[in-house]
Amino acid sequence: MESLEITYLVAVATISITFVGFSSVVVVFRQTQGNRLDSLHIFLVRFFIEMGLIVTGFSLLPLLLAVSSMPIAWVWRSASAAYAIVHLVYIRVLFRRRRQYTSGSFSLRRNFLPILISIGVDIGLVLNASGWPAGSTMGPYALALTWGLVVGWNFLRANDFDVCGGTSARHNVGPHPYRPGSIMINRVSPNASP
Repeated sequence: MESLEITYLVAVATISITFVGFSSVVVVFRQTQGNRLDSLHIFLVRFFIEMGLIVTGFSLLPLLLAVSSMPIAWVWRSASAAYAIVHLVYIRVLFRRRRQYTSGSFSLRRNFLPILISIGVDIGLVLNASGWPAGSTMGPYALALTWGLVVGWNFLRANDFDVCGGTSARHNVGPHPYRPGSIMINRVSPNASP
């Protein structure tokens, strides 16, 4: 395995686990501000953390296979097949779980492009696993991992998840420290005396 491939996989794993850690900090930050997570937000944060862990694990899988002396073509075939299976099963689980967390309908209009790209990525992984049309390479696998990072953020954005409070700045719901006219806890007036 080339050093550029190793560097990219380790970088994706690092970025992914950083996103997972950041998500955990955001949840704690929101709750310390008195903003409780409703069931939709719990679903979204859980998705973001799980997808980050999946991307982290699958970023390290080709390195594990290469260290075990597997031929490089089979490394990409095996990793692509495993990631495609897990990703497809996870999407199915995700849609079932969403019904448990929220009664609202799924907005296909908002999520059409991410779903379309995810289908394309999964098709690319299956083709890479089969070795068609040009043999198995890192390209489709790296694209799938990168999309795994992007889709988490995009899913939060498409479902109006606001990091600092409420549901979204567009809805102006709940206290928000950065919205004009909202009440901030422990805000000190510049004219206040000690």
